Amino acid sequence: MPRLPKLVADELIEDLFEKWREGGLEAIRPFSDLPEFIRFPATGGRRAREEDLNSLRAKIQQIAVECGYPEEDKANRPLFDAELTAYLSTSDLLNSGEMLVDDVWAFISCCLAPEFAFWRFDPSFRRSGPSSDRFAGGIRNTYQRLWMRGRVLDRRSKHPDRWGVVHSLTEDALVQITERPSLGADQKLSLAIGEAWVRASKHFGRGPMEAIMRNAILKIRIKSHISLLGKLPDTKLASLLDEYFGIPEASDHSMKPSSDDHNKSSDESNGEDNIDRLPVQVSDELKNAVERIETRARELELITLDSSRTLREIVQGVTEFSDDKRLVLVSLADSLRQDGKEVESVRILLGHIVNGLDFY
Repeated sequence: MPRLPKLVADELIEDLFEKWREGGLEAIRPFSDLPEFIRFPATGGRRAREEDLNSLRAKIQQIAVECGYPEEDKANRPLFDAELTAYLSTSDLLNSGEMLVDDVWAFISCCLAPEFAFWRFDPSFRRSGPSSDRFAGGIRNTYQRLWMRGRVLDRRSKHPDRWGVVHSLTEDALVQITERPSLGADQKLSLAIGEAWVRASKHFGRGPMEAIMRNAILKIRIKSHISLLGKLPDTKLASLLDEYFGIPEASDHSMKPSSDDHNKSSDESNGEDNIDRLPVQVSDELKNAVERIETRARELELITLDSSRTLREIVQGVTEFSDDKRLVLVSLADSLRQDGKEVESVRILLGHIVNGLDFY
């Protein structure tokens, strides 16, 4: 596949935005031929043929037109995403490890099908245009994000409703899964989370799902630091995720939530009200782990006032923590796990939090 180097992509994105500001959507057009600044990998299989690229563009255009392009009505934007997700993730042309290269997606967004990327996000950013992230390669790229969703949320061809999860999840829920590497990189876990979201939305209704999803993701991220959730048997993983989403056992999924259920979900969205208790007794092992974590975090300039205060409160035996403080700890743990120096200390800290959250 053709690749658009980042430095060239940055300049081209600026040029595209200038054209958009001057002439709107009508001024955005694809390149008729491959530009000279396009690059191909030095080794590998055969290069994508012109007819292959034209076919890819034609399919993107077809789906966009079926979903209302070039009209400004936003109603069918989610349908555009879902339909294109199914196509991109099953296309033979895009079925290779090369699609993990950001420069390939920068080429598709900037050179092959830029007008549909502008149309997809234009109405939401009427004054300034879409974010440049929608054109540069990366997890927020207009098309790359859809390909990634399809790779992890595909129920496979034998399922009677293969793309049901993709069509059901809201944009917020999709972002919560695929834009978090610790979750999106695990196909089994990602799909299981998506399935749990669908079950929860049937029980609670779609209204409170944003708060429910964010609370569940927080618990999943903490748990995933000390346990390989993707290695659990399917039924056990589903049961665990149902617990995190607050789905009662043997619930009637067709039921609408009661007023008590709704109030509970609303409370959970409030960081100050959603408080979990941590054990009062603080072991020497935990104290030493916290000390090592704080020392390493300071060396890497990762420590903040909030994270330092929260770590100190753990050592002091504070028994109540809000979602915001738990999120501070999870974010710090993510950074330290990538550093690799205090993995065991991070495990001890998160194990303490997990026990406090009654995860077992």
